[in-house]
Order: sequence, then structure tokens, then C-alpha cells
Amino acid sequence: MIPHTYPNKIRYYAVCEDPIMHEQVGRMTIPPVQLKQWQISIKQLAVLVAQLLGLSSDISYKAEQKSIALGALPSDAGRKSIVLNIEPLILVVNQSELLINELLYFENNKLALDTDKIEHALNLKQPTPVKVYSANIDKKEQRKANTKAMHQDWQEQATKLKKKNPTKSKTWLSQQIAKLPIAQGRDKETIRRNIDI
Repeated sequence: MIPHTYPNKIRYYAVCEDPIMHEQVGRMTIPPVQLKQWQISIKQLAVLVAQLLGLSSDISYKAEQKSIALGALPSDAGRKSIVLNIEPLILVVNQSELLINELLYFENNKLALDTDKIEHALNLKQPTPVKVYSANIDKKEQRKANTKAMHQDWQEQATKLKKKNPTKSKTWLSQQIAKLPIAQGRDKETIRRNIDI
């Protein structure tokens, strides 16, 4: 697509990349109205990516946000948060930055997501994060997503323990979870308050 600006007007043209066809077809004018059907907002993109990942499409977004927390996906080492970074447009999966335009593609006339790349990033062993300035990721959204993922891990483990030990109390469940790596150093009382059994 090649935009050309004329006095008080912008015109759009499509030019075929194949040199032979370019000579035969030439330049095709495209009315700007037709281009509007292909526009997508950041929130719509976030909802689409969340749906393709099997996450909740109940996304909240404000224009001043630099990123959108989409939810968390299970990995070999517990749940990992998924964040859509807006500028540049990347998906942050387990600290790995994946370009959106390299993840989305069409398959059988439907939009699809490269789940192999996402699965690889989810299970990639990351070094312990050091404090590094990162202007592109909204740290508050990232912290919220990480906390939500941790709480989901606790809830999942509590449900499993309760099935095996139906007579045990919520306090006992939280004590068992506090001994596991998914506790991430939180005490049993914090875990007890954040599980629903």
C-alpha cells in the first residue's frame, strides 16, 4: 500500500510486487473507505489474542496503558503471565518478547496463533530477573498479572489437595502449599486468604 498526499487529500494505491504483473496491472486506486474495514483497535487485538490463547476475553484497557495483562497460562514451572505490550507491539510470555506479526497467521481461512512459539516461551527456563529499566512494559500490569497467576496456582493445588484429603481444613491446605515452590515465599496465612475451598 502506497499513500500519496495531494493538496488537502490523501490517496492510496496498491502495487503488485511481481514485476511482470506490475507491468500488466499497473497501479490500483483504493478508496479510503474500504481501508476502514481492516482497522483494529488495541483492545480488539488484545481480546482476539486472549481468545486464541483460550484466556478470558474480559479485557479492561485505558488509552494511557502501555501494556494489557491477558491472563496466565500453565507451564512446566507453574502459571506464567501473558502480557500484550503496545509500543512496540509484542506479546510478553514468561519474560520472552514475541512479535505479534510473527505469531499471527491464517490457516484454513481463519486467524491462528503460533502456539508452538508460545509453548516454547512458556517452558523456557528464565534466569532470575535482575532490576533492569524497561520503559516498554507497564510494570503495574505485569505485577498484577504475576500475582493473579500465583493465586491461580495456589487455588489449583488447593483443589487437588482437598480431593485427596476431603476432611482437611483450609489452614492445613495453606500450610501444605506454603512448603511448595509455587508459594513463592508467601506465608501460609497469605495463601489461606487467597484460596477458596
